[in-house]
Amino acid sequence: MPDTPTGTIELLDRNDLRELLQEAQPPVVTVALPTERAVAEPEHNALRAKQQRKLAADALAGAGVGEDDREAILADLDALLADAEYWAHQLDGLVHIAWHGGSRTYRLPYRVDERADVDQRAHLQPLLPALELGGAFHVLALSQGQVRLLRCTRSAVERVDLAEAGIPASLEEAVAADDADPPHLDHRAASAGGDRQVFHGHGGSEHESKQIEKFLRAVVRGVDRTLAGTTTPLVLAAVDELAAGFRARTRLSTLAGPFVAGSPDQRRDEELRDAAWPIVEEVLRAPVHRAVEQHRAKQGTGLALSALPEVLMAASMGRVATLLVRRGAQRWGQFVPGEGVAAERDAPAEAHDEDLVALAVATTLLHGGDAFYLDPDEMPADAPLAAVCRF
Repeated sequence: MPDTPTGTIELLDRNDLRELLQEAQPPVVTVALPTERAVAEPEHNALRAKQQRKLAADALAGAGVGEDDREAILADLDALLADAEYWAHQLDGLVHIAWHGGSRTYRLPYRVDERADVDQRAHLQPLLPALELGGAFHVLALSQGQVRLLRCTRSAVERVDLAEAGIPASLEEAVAADDADPPHLDHRAASAGGDRQVFHGHGGSEHESKQIEKFLRAVVRGVDRTLAGTTTPLVLAAVDELAAGFRARTRLSTLAGPFVAGSPDQRRDEELRDAAWPIVEEVLRAPVHRAVEQHRAKQGTGLALSALPEVLMAASMGRVATLLVRRGAQRWGQFVPGEGVAAERDAPAEAHDEDLVALAVATTLLHGGDAFYLDPDEMPADAPLAAVCRF
């Protein structure tokens, strides 16, 4: 996930979280707070962060951490608080994870719940939506006058270099280029059993139709080559005829069914990204929906768990393939692998207490599983956690 709200797109993935878990040594502070974009008074963002900083310092003191160590752990957050410009360029949420000797800060394109926790490990729950909703997607803005291929996340957008990708920038450029393909064939027509696809414009001459067909073939060839082998969703932004023409020729399995209708020429890159987002969101959340259905389908088989001690035991054995985490859930206590949960409560009460929900998330990820963050009404069980097991 980028530490800047604009610029070159970077993504947060499961390997990043695993590295964070391995690097951060206890005690670890996790601060999370909602922020506001482009606010007239950015000090409001900083004020919220200062409040969470105080709670984190108090929690460290309560955990027996000395003043010098408290200041060292919170030094990077203090440096951010001293940077007024930083707070003027926020997204919708911020998570800061700190330990003695290191920290990570993430600006997120979604709201997070306020928290300031001290534990044996980083609390990754606020970062889990970034794994599904922070994924990249592409938007192909297609018109005869202009072609744009945009690489996007929910909060960022950048243009793919068309010349480097071998994609014509317009119909005029495609027609002028020396096309090595026979003029009466396209990708699907040339394939075994493929039907010849001819584009017919409204009221256009046969010559115009052939030009448009050549244009579409060239665009499809470049886009298919550029995105081949990726799992990145692609959303079209085009008038109906061009969208249908592209769809008939492409071999990309990642092309979304719905598209952004109408000419994209007068829409800025950011507008196209935002218009495509509702389409992409459904695609990116498909693994979550599948995991919920798997949990429901496997109930009663021993492969769908929701009791916290059972989930923790299964996670410690590497059995959990997918962990579903209820938003805001925290259960503090102690867990001993092979023995089970020795205590479970709503808040830390003893020196060795840890957030058992955060422990389940960390253990699942470190064993190569997935973890998703769900609203309470999305959970397949009335519990803080629900696990789908491998065996």
